[in-house]
Amino acid sequence: MWDLNLILGENGDILQYDAKQKKKASLGVKQLNRPFCNYFSFGLDARSGLGFDKLRTGTACCNKAMYGWVGVKKLLCCCSSGHMSKTAKVKDLIQCVMSTNSEGNEHVLFATDKDFQAERYLKGNPISLVFTNLNSYMGGQTDLWLTGRGKDLGLVDTKGDPIKPEQMNIVDQTQHNDDKIEISILDSFFHMAGGKGRRIAQEKGPVNIIFKQASNVTYVQADGEYYKAINLQAITVKLHERIGRIRILKNVFD
Repeated sequence: MWDLNLILGENGDILQYDAKQKKKASLGVKQLNRPFCNYFSFGLDARSGLGFDKLRTGTACCNKAMYGWVGVKKLLCCCSSGHMSKTAKVKDLIQCVMSTNSEGNEHVLFATDKDFQAERYLKGNPISLVFTNLNSYMGGQTDLWLTGRGKDLGLVDTKGDPIKPEQMNIVDQTQHNDDKIEISILDSFFHMAGGKGRRIAQEKGPVNIIFKQASNVTYVQADGEYYKAINLQAITVKLHERIGRIRILKNVFD
């Protein structure tokens, strides 16, 4: 079990779709702390999910079609207060991602712009950053981490050369009780639709995501719950101090 902490700046707000009011409603908090067991992400996939909540149907097939339609619409543009706005991508939103090693020292895992001193930088400008603990992303229909096997990581070094998996101690096999969180990116809408990810890192954390400026709109999801965060300053992901590991029963067939 992992802790997710959203920290807002001045005049920040967090909204969630209210099915009774049939609109997004403010949670009235300046900081949201909640656990998640399966996955957390921010970007286009989360915005699509928030829009999909309004159109949810009674069948899985129709739900998939609705989710795809909302994703296309949110990727291109959406009408908000009379203005056309595109969904902000990862590099447009964050400055860097920090992680803490086994000795308790915090370091820059990667940055998004070369004007920020780091050893690694994000490659391209992906639409979403995804943290997975269990293979349940997209309803468990895809193992996002496994789809990144054999590809270069979504990181480059200071010279622009691709970072290799062995440089980040990446392993293919994942376990829910290894105290590690897998970090991937979705490069484009087509990768999101196909459930194809690109690996970034495996970390024990805590992991801190630092945003470039407070005046942003960021869409976040955690275990199938969707949020719209305004003036988001930072996100922290860390292993839950009290719960931590959860034992899961597993059927064993002869």
